[in-house]
Amino acid sequence: MSLIVRLAEHGLIHCDFNEFNLLVNDEEEVTVIDFPQMISTSHINAEYYFNRDVNCVATFFRRRFGFIAASVPTLEKDTVRGSTELDVELSASGWTADLSTNFGRLM
Repeated sequence: MSLIVRLAEHGLIHCDFNEFNLLVNDEEEVTVIDFPQMISTSHINAEYYFNRDVNCVATFFRRRFGFIAASVPTLEKDTVRGSTELDVELSASGWTADLSTNFGRLM
């Protein structure tokens, strides 16, 4: 769940965050793969996709390990936008030309 939140704090939502897109090595380090469908946290459907990613991971851990989290993160309450805005750098879906122009003016 913390990886989902960390991505959102940098402006991105994976949109397909599940056990098939997580690689864990022998040192238990996690690598996330399959990024083509990522969207910006500014996308009109960002909250829906964030919640879907969270629910997918929660469902996997419940079914596979019987683990039920006491709480799950929400986009609005549990993410704080970081200084690195990857959605801007990558022109992620939901980051529009108008937003880019306005962002440039503010900088």
